[in-house]
Amino acid sequence: MKYDVAIIGAGPAGAYCGKDLAEKGIKVLVVDKEKFPRHKTCGGLISSKALKLIQDDCFDNYLNNIKSNPVNKIILTCGQKETELEKNQVLGMVVRRKDFDDALINMAMDKGADFVDRCEYKYHRDLKNSYEIHTTRGIFYSDYLIGADGVFSNVAQVSKLRQRFLKWEMGLAVSCEIPKELVIEKNGAEFIFFKVLGGMGWCFSGKDLVNIGVGGYALDSKNISKTAKKLVLDRIKNKSTPFKFHGSFLPAGGRKRQIARERIFLVGDAAGFVDAFSGEGIYYGLKSGKIAAETIAKSQSARKYEQECYKTFLSEFRYSAILSVVLGDRRRIFYNSIDKNFLKAFYTVLTTPPEMRCYRNFIYSVAKDGFSPIFPYLWMKSLIFA
Repeated sequence: MKYDVAIIGAGPAGAYCGKDLAEKGIKVLVVDKEKFPRHKTCGGLISSKALKLIQDDCFDNYLNNIKSNPVNKIILTCGQKETELEKNQVLGMVVRRKDFDDALINMAMDKGADFVDRCEYKYHRDLKNSYEIHTTRGIFYSDYLIGADGVFSNVAQVSKLRQRFLKWEMGLAVSCEIPKELVIEKNGAEFIFFKVLGGMGWCFSGKDLVNIGVGGYALDSKNISKTAKKLVLDRIKNKSTPFKFHGSFLPAGGRKRQIARERIFLVGDAAGFVDAFSGEGIYYGLKSGKIAAETIAKSQSARKYEQECYKTFLSEFRYSAILSVVLGDRRRIFYNSIDKNFLKAFYTVLTTPPEMRCYRNFIYSVAKDGFSPIFPYLWMKSLIFA
């Protein structure tokens, strides 16, 4: 079957891009290798800025059908020290990621997009005026091809836009979901500082569950796993309660990479769009999907898509990566009597889009109070000279 656009991957980036394209009257196909709804490793905290991005799409109608918990409190914890910030506004929403993704793809289908799950992309052939896309469920044709297939994007590799991310370019997150009544939790979005390279832990309060995990640079993977296990054991009421971790790799945004060529675009994690400091990828997936849809609808070039994405994200990604890596051990930042500034930073990250440069103003106030000299040389070199 022939489509205007084929999207590989039905996560937030792919689903939202498909919704936008279908809404503009463009014939679009979204495929995903998994059966939906499917589990996805994620902290499950959807930031306020991500919710604002999709609120005009009547997404609340879809959220009403899933279990979600709005949070208005940020808690920062480091050992026995704790500080919090409570606001009379929604700072984020804690959901099961599979429910959130399912809601987004249902919205895309309601707008007119076709969706095929259990359909794995294998490769494509360039027919000059269109692409012949080979999958485990047949062959499809489209004028444009969008890779929304995650950090290990097959679309990126087959199209030779990029091979695998190197280990020092990636983060690792491990998490588990535990019934709320079994956990000692603080009814908000809690961020916990450990001795983890460029990372932290979290404890996010959902409607009927608590999402607990730890993330950091993949180079520190053994420590991340060990720290996550200790965090869960510290928080569950009964130490014999069974729990199972799921892990995923994340690209660290900040480097300028090629993310499009001719009529092939990469969006979300496939393009490397993840905030290195907070670990957030959903906002950037949604936003890059929106930019891709607008670029295609206006028949603009791949270069135009790249320019718009990097104009929107790159500066903040670099500040975020510098804050995450150069400052290193976040416990030092927290103990250096700037916890109120740190609280403000987390509030800003959850509520302020990158166009408003939330990291730029904060990084200077933190850097003068202390930083760790331990950071990946190659990563810092790429930030400065890319």
